[in-house]
Order: sequence, then structure tokens, then C-alpha cells
Amino acid sequence: MAEAISLAKELNNMQALAHALWHAGWLAHFERNPAELERLASDLSELSIRLNFEPFLQRAAVLRVRAGSASG
Repeated sequence: MAEAISLAKELNNMQALAHALWHAGWLAHFERNPAELERLASDLSELSIRLNFEPFLQRAAVLRVRAGSASG
């Protein structure tokens, strides 16, 4: 996932970056890594706000809830 995120940034493809962050967030969830999940949720939220990607802003909120429940 790190490679996908890096490549999307290198290509300046913000849609691909949003998808990569979303999927990386779910992987962090399944790996039970709440710190990484929170970081990815924050990155996705920031990107979504900046580029007005409303569906991904909602997805970032889902990741944040998962991060909160994973950390207790």
C-alpha cells in the first residue's frame, strides 16, 4: 500500500491517492494498528477537504471511528 500511495503522489493522481489511502486504512484496521489507521484517516480527510471529495470525506470518518474503537 505504501508503494501505491507513493506512486499516486508521484503521478499527482489525487483520485488514486484517495483510493490508496482508503484501502491502506482498512489494512491497518485488519492489522489492528490504530495509530496507523488514525494517520491514514487524517490524511484521507485532509485530501478530501482540500479537493472536495465528499464520498472520501465520509470514508475518512468511518476510518476514524474504527481507529477509536480499536484503541479502546
